[in-house]
Amino acid sequence: MAAEITPEQDEYLRAQRLGAFATGRGDGSPQLSTIMYDYDGADLVVSVRRGSAKWHNVQQQPSVALLVPDGRRQLIVYGRAEALGHPERLAAMRRINSKSRRRSEQPELDDDALAAQIDEARRGLIRITIERVFMND
Repeated sequence: MAAEITPEQDEYLRAQRLGAFATGRGDGSPQLSTIMYDYDGADLVVSVRRGSAKWHNVQQQPSVALLVPDGRRQLIVYGRAEALGHPERLAAMRRINSKSRRRSEQPELDDDALAAQIDEARRGLIRITIERVFMND
């Protein structure tokens, strides 16, 4: 079930780019990494290395959290993650690339070239369905 997002939370998520992504390891301990994300008003997408702990953890335990800090202010998203396949992964990567200044200066790749780039870089795309959101000031 998707969470209700307030206009303030929506604006905050759209304005930021980086967050601390938390997944659960098999032994129950947390795994935490800084990642770039994209939020489109409905869900979040992130890109990770397919061989990474994050990728493996999401396959085993889809409950995740994302902390989006801005100084002492922060927003925490709790949700369910799912690995994306073709063609959803292309749309997700385009969303993430649109946030990157380096990528925005490069011409947009066609689907085959983008898929090849994702595969060569061994990237995995993950969608996070938001279940709860907390904001602290």
